[in-house]
Amino acid sequence: MSSSLLGGIQAELFYQKPESFFEYIWKVRKYSLTNDQKQLWDAVFKSKADRMLVCSGNGVGKTLNFATIGLDWATVQANRIGVGVKVLIISGSWTQAQNTQDYVNEGAKTPYVKAQIDGPPSKTRINFKNGSYVQSVTASDYQVLGKHVDVLLVDEAAMIPETIMNDCFSRLVGSNIGLLAIASTPEPKFYFSKFVKMWEDKREYPENKWLRFSWKTTDCPWVQVSEVEQAQRLSKAEYQSKWLGVPTFEKSSNVFPYDELKECIKEKVEFCKDLDSVAGYDFGFHQPPALVIQQKDGDCNFIVFNKEYGEMPWSKQLIELQLEIPKHNVTTIYCDSTRPELIADLRTQLPCRVFGVPFKTHKPALQVVASRLVTEMRLRIPQSAEKLVREMAVYMTDTNKNDDLVDAMMLSLKEETQVNKQWTFQMNKQQNNTTKDAKKDKSFEFISRDILRRENDYDDYDEEREN
Repeated sequence: MSSSLLGGIQAELFYQKPESFFEYIWKVRKYSLTNDQKQLWDAVFKSKADRMLVCSGNGVGKTLNFATIGLDWATVQANRIGVGVKVLIISGSWTQAQNTQDYVNEGAKTPYVKAQIDGPPSKTRINFKNGSYVQSVTASDYQVLGKHVDVLLVDEAAMIPETIMNDCFSRLVGSNIGLLAIASTPEPKFYFSKFVKMWEDKREYPENKWLRFSWKTTDCPWVQVSEVEQAQRLSKAEYQSKWLGVPTFEKSSNVFPYDELKECIKEKVEFCKDLDSVAGYDFGFHQPPALVIQQKDGDCNFIVFNKEYGEMPWSKQLIELQLEIPKHNVTTIYCDSTRPELIADLRTQLPCRVFGVPFKTHKPALQVVASRLVTEMRLRIPQSAEKLVREMAVYMTDTNKNDDLVDAMMLSLKEETQVNKQWTFQMNKQQNNTTKDAKKDKSFEFISRDILRRENDYDDYDEEREN
């Protein structure tokens, strides 16, 4: 039998039974598709669907599958339709893009694929004699914008900026294929990503147009029972997102309503060099010190910087502050007055006013102000401030741990307690705070007029301001 005839029979088998192509490519490794993966392959090659979402745990084979699907389109499918197919695989990080291309290059060494390659493969791209190519890139404007392709595969999409995710659709304009498949693990720190929004919003991304595939790490045959048992010791959010592929975000705050908090999170919050800034610094006792800087523009407050300093020595913290404070136009910084010796250092080392605030005394009023800004969606928090957001989502009125960034943020809002004193806020919309359910939920009612009036009676830092 001639090699051309044999190749034709092989190509027909690959076309009729797509999973056979996967098994051929990874024969040496003895890989085969899981039942979950086979459903995706059937959708990609046997259905008319052209929009797909894969939400999965870690280590389920997303990258390997996307690399192999790309090779299939560039060879088997392109040869069948007689037109070159341009495949672009976008990854959420440089390492991920390299892993993808490594899989592509490894798969390209098999005889069927190797015979069709046009020229030596590069680090990011393989060209084929039929006009196809498979290219792996990191998600960036430089790499993505301007490229028009036939098949777009987006790997670890939760890591990718929303602006680039939004641009994915236009990359397929004009293609007769126009296939878009997006996959990611919905880790808690990426809960507010565009990918999770797409996965959860079935109104804007309806299931009849966007096929959804859920892959669990626990279902993978290569995962040991002992590994699953160890993973179950993780927090609920970590286990469900990283192992079960279920977007999960812990939310139990009775200070920051979750739906409104979600609306406050923006992809980017830009620092405005023409505006002054106010900072809050939490010295930390049993938790890391933290700095939050915010700017006010109109009725909104913008978080332009936030950072924890871990176990960094105080001398190095001072050096860090000496860089960040002038860089962000900070005119005033508020700290907990319980550390007068550290406040004295700040006053001598920083080019701004430094005030000590009796935090325990002022905390209720600061909670009122911060809660109001979130409730009215007048606080802007960058998506990158995921640690701050996670703290806010579980923050309670009596929280005293894992709240360093929230405390620093509230200190940065100290001056906001001087305005709108007549505002009345009732937390969790509880009309009757004396019910057993309300007590159980730790609900409470804030009357800001009274709290702020009392606060002004013991506003210790005013004396420091005069001095």
